[in-house]
Amino acid sequence: MSIEAMAMAGVDYKECAITLEKWNPLCPQQPPLYLVAEHEELVNLAAERMKAKIREWAKAVASTSKQQSATKDNYMCLAGFLIATKQ
Repeated sequence: MSIEAMAMAGVDYKECAITLEKWNPLCPQQPPLYLVAEHEELVNLAAERMKAKIREWAKAVASTSKQQSATKDNYMCLAGFLIATKQ
């Protein structure tokens, strides 16, 4: 009978003289390599997506900054022209 079956039946492992130390070597300490590789690929994919989003955001910020700078320069030029024409 498996440990799972006994647990579902509500049996205490101590009553059945089961020692967990015997079962511990059967449980892998590290996940299998194919799962680790798959996880790393997903992490790398997520990182690449994040980099792409950051680049897109940075371009949008730079574009907005250039537009604001150009608008400010045009305003200063217009203000200078208006001041010069009043005098």
